[in-house]
Amino acid sequence: MTPRRHGSYGIDAPYAPAFMAVMTVVVLVMAILSGRWQRFVPVAFMLAVLGFYLHNTLRGKFVVWADLLDQLHLRGDERILDLGCGRGAVLLMAAQHLTTGRAVGVDLWRSVDQSGNCLEATRRNAIAEGVADRVELHTGDMTALPFEDNSFDVVVSS
Repeated sequence: MTPRRHGSYGIDAPYAPAFMAVMTVVVLVMAILSGRWQRFVPVAFMLAVLGFYLHNTLRGKFVVWADLLDQLHLRGDERILDLGCGRGAVLLMAAQHLTTGRAVGVDLWRSVDQSGNCLEATRRNAIAEGVADRVELHTGDMTALPFEDNSFDVVVSS
């Protein structure tokens, strides 16, 4: 069981569920107009896919990452790098495993990747999760990092 998150982490690829919802409505209208029950099967399938998507982006990823981070058996003094940290879902969970270490997040902060994705949203989430003192945020491209080689003990990316 993962602890309750206090930050606001948005929805991954926010245009995807919007597209799925619109397509579901279109297929539903076509099924209603046809009057044939078989046409409702794709609607049920599309609603299930949308439900799984929303579950995974809002809760499921936190369960998986909590388990993965626990398996690392971190000491607490590591330097952890999160590539494409977004609003900090993984970055801040990693920071909660640290006592004297640092969790460093790098992102381009594009809202097409995650709803409300920006440096300030991540900073607010770090404060809400109580780890702001262990987190460092950088704007940058993961293909051209501004860090020395071998400056991190763990690298994560979601």
